[in-house]
Amino acid sequence: MLKEICVVAVLALTASAENLFDNSTMDTTGGWKGSKKFAKEETAKPQDQVAKKTDTKENRIIIVSAKKREVVSFSQEVSSKGLTDVVVTFRYRTKDYSGRGLEVRGTRQDRSSTYSSYQIVADGQWHEVRWKFDQIRNSNKMDFSFILLEGEGDLHFDDITVEKAE
Repeated sequence: MLKEICVVAVLALTASAENLFDNSTMDTTGGWKGSKKFAKEETAKPQDQVAKKTDTKENRIIIVSAKKREVVSFSQEVSSKGLTDVVVTFRYRTKDYSGRGLEVRGTRQDRSSTYSSYQIVADGQWHEVRWKFDQIRNSNKMDFSFILLEGEGDLHFDDITVEKAE
């Protein structure tokens, strides 16, 4: 079940929306497990930094490096808080990835799972992915995994959320 990723504008989160992921801003290494590394990304342009001599605002991202002969993944377990439908949202970018793509998987307490597969656009631009997950099936906990399939190159992730579906 392969879906094309649509490029959409980043949606503003409502104040009432609760992100079930811990550390979705990647401020610490807590919350996430698996094959990933955290990195700081400067949001100010280098010429602005030199001209104004001000500190730049740093955004933290997760970087996953693909491997030719194996999948790599990172994940986090969340409490479903009695919800039946959630939306998993994240942004990704890459310039150099070539491979089989990305799988996002929700695994329930009974170890059954549901996933969605995505082609990766390797143009250096940020792309937003939104996946409505309505397969909680009364599970109190869910483990959401981001699985980079066999390939080469790095994939950057940012703004990772799982929230109640509207």
